[in-house]
Amino acid sequence: MDKVEEKDNVIIMTHEPNWLLDWYWNETSGKNIGHLVRDHLKGSCKLRIAGDLHHYMCHSFIPSEKPVHVPHLLDNGCGGAFLHPTHVFSNFSKFYGNSYEMKAVYPSYEDSSRIALGNILKFRKKNWQFDTIGGVIYFVLAFSMFPQDTTLYMNGTGKWRGSIFQTQQGFELVWNNGHSGFILDASNI
Repeated sequence: MDKVEEKDNVIIMTHEPNWLLDWYWNETSGKNIGHLVRDHLKGSCKLRIAGDLHHYMCHSFIPSEKPVHVPHLLDNGCGGAFLHPTHVFSNFSKFYGNSYEMKAVYPSYEDSSRIALGNILKFRKKNWQFDTIGGVIYFVLAFSMFPQDTTLYMNGTGKWRGSIFQTQQGFELVWNNGHSGFILDASNI
């Protein structure tokens, strides 16, 4: 760190915005970067940028008497295939002991909240094809678990004959022994 002088400006780029995620999960991660920013760069870091969350959020510090370690926090993950919510981070305001205010956000907190609610309420309507295909697949898999050979039954005489529901006696055998089951003697087959 001898090469970074006091007048130099540093941008730190990481894969995920730990300032948001740590606040949300009430954890502390990125201890090495925190040590680098607070103890070695000492105010030279002007911007932290990350892009793992698929939205855009820019926070800037609120001037105060405290030394600021990072004046601007930028999460620029808008190139993703789907959109992460922003409304869950609407109360974010502190990082490294400094206060921050949101300068720009996409989607807006209101739009994000509306999209999230729409995902819950409109999911079945938007994805009816998935439900239909999933239902057919489930039916085929569940149906395959039932015994397929119901053409024989034991009629009480030790002989096997016809479909189990072909006669009144066969129906009564199944009805009366329903869940208790019965033992078949397969030696006379």
